[in-house]
Amino acid sequence: VGIVNGLIKQGIDTGIMPDVLETVGLAMQGDIVQSIADVKNPALSDRTLAARRKRGNGSSKPLNDTGYMIASVQSVVSERD
Repeated sequence: VGIVNGLIKQGIDTGIMPDVLETVGLAMQGDIVQSIADVKNPALSDRTLAARRKRGNGSSKPLNDTGYMIASVQSVVSERD
C-alpha cells in the first residue's frame, strides 16, 4: 500500500498519472494471478478430480481447471467521460 500511495503521489506531482495507474494495475494483476495460483484449499472432491482426469487434466489445484480464470485477469486503465 505504501508503494502504491507513493506512485500515485508521484503521478499527481509529475502529471504522468496514466503511466502510474498502468504500473499499479499491472502490479495488482500480478498479485491477483499469484493469489489464484497459490490457492490450495479446499481440497477437490474425488468426483471433481475424476471429472478433470476424464478431460485430460490431472491437476488437483482448486481454481485451476482450464486456466481460463488466470488467463482472464487483466488490468485496464481508462478515462472517465
